[in-house]
Amino acid sequence: MSSHHIVRDDQEPAVLIDKVDESLFSVLFSLLEWSPIVIASEQSYEKLLSLDIKIDVIFYQDDKDAIRQNMERQNEFFELVYYHENLLETVLKWLAKQKHFALNFITDNLDVASQNLLKEQVYINTLVVFADGFKYILNKKSPYEKWIPKGVELVVDADIQGAENTELLEERRYKVINDGIIKVYHNDQLVIGEKMNVPYDRK
Repeated sequence: MSSHHIVRDDQEPAVLIDKVDESLFSVLFSLLEWSPIVIASEQSYEKLLSLDIKIDVIFYQDDKDAIRQNMERQNEFFELVYYHENLLETVLKWLAKQKHFALNFITDNLDVASQNLLKEQVYINTLVVFADGFKYILNKKSPYEKWIPKGVELVVDADIQGAENTELLEERRYKVINDGIIKVYHNDQLVIGEKMNVPYDRK
């Protein structure tokens, strides 16, 4: 069946779930509020089924027949797409072919290869990654500016030129000093991670 069956209006960012645990359920359900395209991996689709989440596409490497059998409980149309090695890159290329240019990606760890792919990929315009307790975005133009509460931890994937309203905790790891705008100055593209679910510090 052709993939045009799963085109959505208004181009809500698609959601790719590779690995998800209870700590990310609130993020997941908030991303699903606007009925985006839901993309699962072999590692995640059974968990999503157990949560009664409708899956549009499953990217797989091995167990195609087993996936089809397990998916019988979801009667609505879904698509199976094979990938050889890199799940994220394959999904990005697939989305671009669908003329869909935004993605929220939920996984357990944003490794160096994925960070580099974040910078190098030319397939889609907006890519946000939720992993290891952080929300990562790619900032293409210096400075990065955002209002962030006091005490929130930030991580960067490369050396920066300077930052305002932050203190250095250790190499490439910072903490917001006061409620307000932070600025991060950098040369090239920068992957910035913002710690999620930080208790508000009122002191």
